[in-house]
Amino acid sequence: MVLGIVTTAIGHEIVQHSHTQVTHPSWLATILGGPALFLVGRARLEHLVFARVSRRRIVGIALLAAASPLMGRVSPLATATTAAAAVLLLIAVLDWRSAAGKPPQVPSPPG
Repeated sequence: MVLGIVTTAIGHEIVQHSHTQVTHPSWLATILGGPALFLVGRARLEHLVFARVSRRRIVGIALLAAASPLMGRVSPLATATTAAAAVLLLIAVLDWRSAAGKPPQVPSPPG
């Protein structure tokens, strides 16, 4: 998760300094790869703590990968907002709705 956060921060720097240019492939890998790495880390954490993997994270990673060919034609700002931020926001909202009114989850592995 930390690597995803650091990569996302680097992507944020790219967006700040080159927001009007066309997104280069290496920029694209950073802007969309950071959130994807974060989702991979979060899925791994869920697996270790709760002995399950949320399908939302897998779908989120797939959506980010599927968006990458399209985002190579737009600016880094559009890439960050329409793909990366939208996917992460969607997952957060779905998680929030799923957990609303339920007690906190108990870790699956004992101890």
